[in-house]
Amino acid sequence: MRLIGSPKKIFGLDISDLSIKAIEIGIRAGKKYIRAMGSAAVPLGYIEDGEIKNEEGVAEIIKKILEKSEKKFTSKYAVLSLPETKTFIKVIEIPEKNQPVKETIREELPRHMPISSEDVQMDWQGNNEDQKNKKFLVGVVPQSVAEEYTNVCKMAGVGVAALEIEAQAIARSVLAEENKTKDINWLSKLINKKDSPKNKNRDYPPKIIVDFGATRTSLILVDEGFIQFTNNLNKISGKNITDKISRELSLSEDEAEKAKIICGTNPKRCKGAVLKIINNNIDELINEIINADNFYQTHFGKDTSSLEIVLCGGGANMFNLDGILEDRLGRKVEYGDPLKNIETKPEKREGLLSYTTAIGLALRNYLEKND
Repeated sequence: MRLIGSPKKIFGLDISDLSIKAIEIGIRAGKKYIRAMGSAAVPLGYIEDGEIKNEEGVAEIIKKILEKSEKKFTSKYAVLSLPETKTFIKVIEIPEKNQPVKETIREELPRHMPISSEDVQMDWQGNNEDQKNKKFLVGVVPQSVAEEYTNVCKMAGVGVAALEIEAQAIARSVLAEENKTKDINWLSKLINKKDSPKNKNRDYPPKIIVDFGATRTSLILVDEGFIQFTNNLNKISGKNITDKISRELSLSEDEAEKAKIICGTNPKRCKGAVLKIINNNIDELINEIINADNFYQTHFGKDTSSLEIVLCGGGANMFNLDGILEDRLGRKVEYGDPLKNIETKPEKREGLLSYTTAIGLALRNYLEKND
């Protein structure tokens, strides 16, 4: 969803309930590198479930991030992620009618999504164009949500170059360029109009990206070069686990966060106390991954024998999470590298897993220039 013409320089701006992160990527000698970055915590109540409650307060946080970053941001234009909880993505089938596709989709939309088609910004991509009933991947966001995020950026002195679904930014960040779509707008190429030989041969295995965030976890199934579907798990989050450790072990929030990262799922660390506390969350996550796998097989008719799991998000920073998931699922599990598509790596990479979305947003401009 493009709001202005493409400026030469942009930065990625990831606004979430508990934090705001910004990344600008530059090019030096033909290689991408992180030019500037910054983050700040968001006080409770400023943003709730993706809805901005205190626009002035959020705008001030954005200003301070840009002004106080160690290295200066050179752009005033951002690519902004839309909150996953406020966006809707679904493949729908529409009958062939003697009217524009946009009108037909708007007529069908209320049957598939809990939102009025008159109050949204909408984009779509079509497939199977030779069939009487055509399939379209449709993405919508309430107009009010889009306006909230653009208004708060305007108050911070930031121009919004484009709005984008968070899942697309995450996939762009952690998947190698040849394994994902190169998109032009926020929903472009999520469904391919043409079946290329590469897609038919399935050269790259399907992947479930597990974005383990502070307030929720998202499952993003990517196959054949585009996102097939997403699923939000509100009960599984890094903060929920930290809070549970804090309560049951009588630790401060900082101490509980450290225990989660250091001890994680290892039964030999912290005398197994942390593992015992988070076991239910791990079990629930495993069940949701299995459900997503089964859903893709039964509803899409796809082979998932080579399915791989990619972990990202700040909540995934716990010891041996990849190991326990790999053992329990019998799948290859690896931590996603948010710098996979950045040639010049920074000396300090600590904490960059939590910048995955911001990095993906910042990479958008580079990918567009190479389309």
